Amino acid sequence: MNKYRILAIVLILIGLALVSSYLLMPLIPLIAFGLSAIIMGLSCICLAGTESLLPAQNNGKTRAISTEAGFIISLGVAFALNDILTAATNQPEVAVYFIGLSLAFIVITLLHVNLIAWTRMKLDILGSFIFIAFLVMIVFKISQITT
Repeated sequence: MNKYRILAIVLILIGLALVSSYLLMPLIPLIAFGLSAIIMGLSCICLAGTESLLPAQNNGKTRAISTEAGFIISLGVAFALNDILTAATNQPEVAVYFIGLSLAFIVITLLHVNLIAWTRMKLDILGSFIFIAFLVMIVFKISQITT
């Protein structure tokens, strides 16, 4: 089994457990961390079965990590920073966390253009769904402000 597929299963299960923990203890930062894990897990599913486009040897120098691993690491760092900074400001709504997560996902995905075409297409489809959910959150926020 591919390492990204295993990571995806673990992240999605952890994310679902954290999101469902809202029934026991309604902690918004915990739910946001669960959403981060689910989005990262879905990203790992997109990366499963891919090979790096860049060669392992570049001018005699071996790369320390693959392009896909760099994508997952940068996505994890961006999501962690988003969750920590948003929790530090005591945001009471999950929508604020999700808006930050979706913007971070779109930016990180756009920065990693050297992934192979099939992987880029899968990540673009996932990004489209996240962007649609982002727009729905924005519409709900605007409707709450105007009423």
